Amino acid sequence: MGLNIDFDAALTDLIPTPEITGVPPREWLSKSAQKLYDARDAAYDKWVEADAKYAHLTDSGWERSAIEADKAAGRKAAADGVDPLSLPSALAEARTARPRVLGLLQQFVSDIRAADYALVAAVRGEMDSLGKRIEERIAAAEADYIAAQDAADAARQRYGGSLLGRSWFLNHTRLGLRTDYVDEPEATPRTAREGEATDLYGRPIARGRAEVEHINASYGQDPGVERLVSVRLSNGTVTDNVKESHASYLVDKGGAEYVDPQPAK
Repeated sequence: MGLNIDFDAALTDLIPTPEITGVPPREWLSKSAQKLYDARDAAYDKWVEADAKYAHLTDSGWERSAIEADKAAGRKAAADGVDPLSLPSALAEARTARPRVLGLLQQFVSDIRAADYALVAAVRGEMDSLGKRIEERIAAAEADYIAAQDAADAARQRYGGSLLGRSWFLNHTRLGLRTDYVDEPEATPRTAREGEATDLYGRPIARGRAEVEHINASYGQDPGVERLVSVRLSNGTVTDNVKESHASYLVDKGGAEYVDPQPAK
């Protein structure tokens, strides 16, 4: 059994929705183009107001809602002892009003489309001035970006220099290593294992908070995270990534010694 679908009726019954073209900020446009901009906004506002006002007729469940309203009216009629057929029908009213509402919305969408075309045409005629505006914005953003990045890079180097002191302190107080103190105001930030902060796949950790947290974790500054160290076993084999607690046990038992890290550059 084939489906009997009235495609013309279905297309006519589609809820019209407007599409508008994105254009540069209104204040960048000429006075005449601004008037077209405002005209398109006004046309769009009309559609928005009508769409909200008649939402009960454009909603996908409009017919079901009207049927339920009629059922409620019938129940009330029974309670009041009134003939339900003497009452107005919400369904009949909705079916009568809906085509007119759709026509209204379709016209508003057509008006928006026409206003949009006019505005876009005007904008295309102002490309020279708009291009200058865009480049001015880029130039200002470039200057801010470069200044901020330079400041961030300088702060990162200062942070790296400060880490040298932590490395020296922990070498002496926790590992028993007599490394030289290196006083450098700037240095590339490094983890406790003297390498740059990378993930499990060797990719650099994002700079800023993520890098700081990763480096802190490598030093055991993060609760639950233990520092990893390198040890030389009694047979001469160097083993990396040994938990500090395990390494300490081996060293205390005489089965290993800490591998002296390379002095930080």
